[in-house]
Amino acid sequence: MSYFEGKNYNSKDFDKIKPELIIAKTGVVDEQWDKLRLDNPGVWNDEGLLEAGRQYAKLYYAQNDVITARKGSAEYAEKALNYAIISSWAYVSGLLKDNKTRFERHYGLADKTATDPLTANALFHYQ
Repeated sequence: MSYFEGKNYNSKDFDKIKPELIIAKTGVVDEQWDKLRLDNPGVWNDEGLLEAGRQYAKLYYAQNDVITARKGSAEYAEKALNYAIISSWAYVSGLLKDNKTRFERHYGLADKTATDPLTANALFHYQ
């Protein structure tokens, strides 16, 4: 849902946007999800969403691999599974659809395999 929320904005307004990240409810009916599905019958065929999923998987494995190789904490290895990371990743993927430079940087985080791609320092220097 956050991916589609991000698509609602123009990335030229990136510095002015106050993101409203969405974390879907589980175990109950989620009205936002139902509305999104009904308003977008081809939701699972959206090429941008599919690519965002592929790129997110790449980030997850890069994070997991670098921490596991260091014999680091499982908590850090699984950091990409945090709901805030998942939601913000999707939101930014939708938002940056029309800003090629920032879009490539966003998807390029997974290529930073020499270090943990989700450390605050890595994220700050890769903006």
